[in-house]
Amino acid sequence: MNVMDEIYDVAVIGAGIMGSFTAYHLARRNLRILILEQFELGHDNGSSHGGSRIIRTAYGKAYEFSEMMPEAYKIWRELERETGYKAMTVTGGLIIADNTSTIDTWEKYMEQTGEECRRLTPVDIATEYPSLRFPGCHAIRDEGSGILNADMALKAVHTALLTRGVTVNDNDKLLSLEEEQQHGRSLIVTENGRVYYSRKVVLTVGAWINKLLAPLGQQLPITVEEITINYWKKESPTSYTFPCIGIYLSKPPLYWFPEFEHQGYVKVMYHGGKKLWSVDDRDKKPSDSETAVVSEFIRKHIPGLEDKPSLIESCLYTMSPDGYYIMDYLPGSRNIIIGAGFSGHGFKCSPVVGKMLASLATDNASGYDMKPFKFLRQFHQSRL
Repeated sequence: MNVMDEIYDVAVIGAGIMGSFTAYHLARRNLRILILEQFELGHDNGSSHGGSRIIRTAYGKAYEFSEMMPEAYKIWRELERETGYKAMTVTGGLIIADNTSTIDTWEKYMEQTGEECRRLTPVDIATEYPSLRFPGCHAIRDEGSGILNADMALKAVHTALLTRGVTVNDNDKLLSLEEEQQHGRSLIVTENGRVYYSRKVVLTVGAWINKLLAPLGQQLPITVEEITINYWKKESPTSYTFPCIGIYLSKPPLYWFPEFEHQGYVKVMYHGGKKLWSVDDRDKKPSDSETAVVSEFIRKHIPGLEDKPSLIESCLYTMSPDGYYIMDYLPGSRNIIIGAGFSGHGFKCSPVVGKMLASLATDNASGYDMKPFKFLRQFHQSRL
C-alpha cells in the first residue's frame, strides 16, 4: 500500500465540473489540493460531458439560482481568459410558456439581477419566429443566454488546476473514507492501493454519492435519472437559426439547442428521464417512449426537422426532491462536505457552486445564503 506522506488541506472526490470548480477556487487560496477521479478525465459516464449545455441569466421559479448567474458569467469569462479555451457562446435565448404568470416571474428575476430581457406576445412570436408553432403562448427573450461547450469547459478547468499546482489523479477510485476526528483529518484509500490524508474532504461524485455515503451511515433522498439526448437533422441547412429555447408547456419542460456540436443537427430533449434504482443500472440505451413524445412535440410545434432523431446520446441527472442542490457538511462530521443533487441544472452555475463548496471547506462565507441547500432541510415538491 502506497502511503502519501503529505497531508492535503482539501481532497475533492470527483473531477466532474462541480468538483473541478471546487478545486479551482480552493487552489486560488494557495492551499494544497488533491482531486481524485474514478474514471479518466473527461469521461462520459456522468453529468459533465458532451458538447452543449444551456446557460441563461435567470431562473423562472427560484431567485436563489438567479442571483448566482451574474457571478457565474463573470467566472466563466475569467476562466476563458486564463486558459485560452472558449467555453461559452452567447446566442440569446427564449423562454416560451402557455401562461403569462411564468413569463412574469422570469421577467421579475431578470430585472432583479439587472439582465436585459424583452417580452414577446403570441403575435410577436409568430412574426419573429414564423417557423415555430406556439399559438397563444408568450415568451421572454434573454439576450445573455447561450451555450456552454461542456467538454471544452471541463478541459479548461482541468488546465487551470494543473497550472495552479493541484494534484489531479484520475483512474484512482475511492475504496474507503474514514474520518479521524482526533487528528482533524480524513483517511482516504483508493483501489490502486494509495493512501492519502486530508484535513477536509469534498464529495462531488454525482450519481455515485449514496454508494460513497452508505459506509458512513448516511443516505440522500436523491433519484438518479438517465437522460436521452436526441439530435434531429434539419431538412434545410439554412432553416432554424433560432437561439436556445426553454419550452414550458408541461412538466418536465423541453429544451431546444441550436446547431452547435453536430453540423446540420439541432438538439431537442426533455428535462428528465428514466429513473434508475442504482447508477449501476445505466445501460446508455435511448428511451423509445421519450423519443416518441419528443417526436410528436416536434411535429406539432417545430416542423422542418426529420421525423426521427439521427444521433442519440445519454447522460445522468442526480435529482433532489425539490430541485435544489445539497451543499453542506455531512451530519455529525467536521471534515466531510457534500455537493450533490444538482438536478440537471447545475452546469451553468458550477463556477459559483465551486466557490460555495470551497467556502464551506475553508469555513469562510461565500456571499450566498446556504440555508436552502442544507443536508437536513425539509424537502418539498420541486419548485423548478
